[in-house]
Amino acid sequence: MAFSPDIARPTSIGFPYRLRQGNGGDLGGIESKATPRKEKLTDWSIKALEPESKRYMVWDLGMPHLAIRVTEKGAKCFVVVGRKAGQDYPHFEVLGRYPALPLKAAREQVPEPRWRHC
Repeated sequence: MAFSPDIARPTSIGFPYRLRQGNGGDLGGIESKATPRKEKLTDWSIKALEPESKRYMVWDLGMPHLAIRVTEKGAKCFVVVGRKAGQDYPHFEVLGRYPALPLKAAREQVPEPRWRHC
């Protein structure tokens, strides 16, 4: 069987699958990790976030390490993400739920770097 550039081949790690250049980004039915959603958060943009089949996070371009997490049922909460010293996995700190905690207050509550940020 000859190699086809349209077929995804696993990397040495195995996942996510990487495609050869020039493939046009078609995964041929293979799912890959999603690109992080980043935007300048405003009250209007937060209200416009709709629930999806899985929870997701939208990162704030105005404040590093701050994101809003939207659950499958539509609940929204602000989170700060970083890495504690000596640990390789991210640490999530929930600041509060939206709209009880407004965006301006969430930005003010982002803590000073107690850990190494992602």
